[in-house]
Order: sequence, then structure tokens, then C-alpha cells
Amino acid sequence: MEDEYRLSARKDAIESLESIVRMKEAESRMFQSKADEARREADGLRRIIQFRTEKFEDEYAHKLSRLCLQDTEERRRKKLDELKKLESSQCEYHSMKLRMQAEIAGLLKRMEATKQQWV
Repeated sequence: MEDEYRLSARKDAIESLESIVRMKEAESRMFQSKADEARREADGLRRIIQFRTEKFEDEYAHKLSRLCLQDTEERRRKKLDELKKLESSQCEYHSMKLRMQAEIAGLLKRMEATKQQWV
């Protein structure tokens, strides 16, 4: 009887240990499942961050290129204004030169006429 009691106690102990093992295995699967889910969520968030970072970098590059374009356009306008001023100055110089040449030619004619009157 005592052997049966020990055997029954051992069976109960073995069943209890097997039950604990099954619970721990189930707990382990549950934690593994939660870890897998957390990993998937982290990967999803990582992809979102990467996408947004690329989007912001593209927007930044676009804005920077627009800013550079605006700066270039402003420099171009200034250079065109400068060119117009130079062209205007050259035109004024050319007309003044022609006027002076005409005046000199007139003076030379008068000098020649005066010279011939004296001779």
C-alpha cells in the first residue's frame, strides 16, 4: 500500500511537473508571439520613418533648388540691369563722340574758311 501511495504521489508529482512544463511552454509561445508582434511593429515604424525621412529630404532638396533658382534669377536680373546701364552709357558716349566729331569738323571748316579769307 505504501508503494502504491508513493507511486500515486510520484504520478501526481510527474503530472504536476508536466502541467508546469506545458504552462511554461504556453507562456513561452505567448511571449515569443508578443516579441514577434513587437518586432513586426518596430519594422513597420522603421519603414514609416524611412519613408518620411526620404520625403523630407526630397522636399528639402526641392526647396533648396528653388531657393538657388531664385538667387540665380536675382543675380541674372541684376546683371541685366547692369548690362542695360552699360549699353546706355556706351550709347551716350557714342552720340557724344559723333557730336564732338561734327563740332570739330565744323570748327576745322571755319578755320579753313577764315584762313582763306586772310590769305
